Amino acid sequence: ENLRVKPTRTMYVTHVTRNDIILGYLGEYQRKVAEGKEFEAALVLCGRKPRYDIFPEIKDMIRSLDAPVLHVSRSTYKAMEAIQFFTPKLNIDDTSRIESAVGHYEPFIDFDELLRRTTAVSNSSFDEPNERDVGHKR
Repeated sequence: ENLRVKPTRTMYVTHVTRNDIILGYLGEYQRKVAEGKEFEAALVLCGRKPRYDIFPEIKDMIRSLDAPVLHVSRSTYKAMEAIQFFTPKLNIDDTSRIESAVGHYEPFIDFDELLRRTTAVSNSSFDEPNERDVGHKR
């Protein structure tokens, strides 16, 4: 039930021994696919090999459903730590982060100079600094 009320783009992180969570996730994935709905959640299974591994039956279910599941050979703590310190990259659909980046950098961009350099007839404008560039690193 918890999977049905959480935001759709949730990343669940659990230990490979938590078959109840894994089966619940796979069941919800299968239900959404059967209804033709998008399923954007992902499951990260943690557990150091060879001490901990996914049960063979669970592996077969994951493969047959083609569900978005990632198995990492780390403890849950180490996996969460890596996720926490991951630096996301910008993408075209992330309008909030793009607006924030544009707002930060826009005051430092000389659009007239940028347009002048990109619309020049020859490439010589890239090699010859103008008066403002003298004394500045390029």
